[in-house]
Amino acid sequence: MTASFVPIPNTNVIEQDVFGELLVYDLERNIVRRLNQVAAAIWTKCDGHRDTMEIAHAVALQMGNQVDEQVVLLALRQFSKAHLLAERVPVPARNAKVSRRELIKRIGIAALPLVTFMAVPTSAQAASCLQVGHNCSSNSQCCSGLCLPGTLGIGVCT
Repeated sequence: MTASFVPIPNTNVIEQDVFGELLVYDLERNIVRRLNQVAAAIWTKCDGHRDTMEIAHAVALQMGNQVDEQVVLLALRQFSKAHLLAERVPVPARNAKVSRRELIKRIGIAALPLVTFMAVPTSAQAASCLQVGHNCSSNSQCCSGLCLPGTLGIGVCT
């Protein structure tokens, strides 16, 4: 069932390579996902044409390590959970699923795909300022550009 699964990337993402790690920005959720080297290698092979076995073979050749279909499926489940794929990854039978712990024992922690995230403010949130009457600590926080000093270092925007 999973060998024929062909992962298709979500079209609402932008990717950028930064020092060997891939950042994938989710335009819908304003979240940046950071993919380590293994996860990035798997992600770049998700082209909508290759199935999990073909991805595993291509990544193993590229990285020269033990990347098999179980490692690819682990990465794809992480991509799916992070909304980076257009479709959910099929869930394997209970006895066919290999745990992360078993993979660490078999191939080592450095060879595991890792997807982490951080929230990114929208441009409106990043550019927002405090209105008149709100507490402030510097002029740059106020829309007016003027924070009148108060007691204990807390001022008021005017």
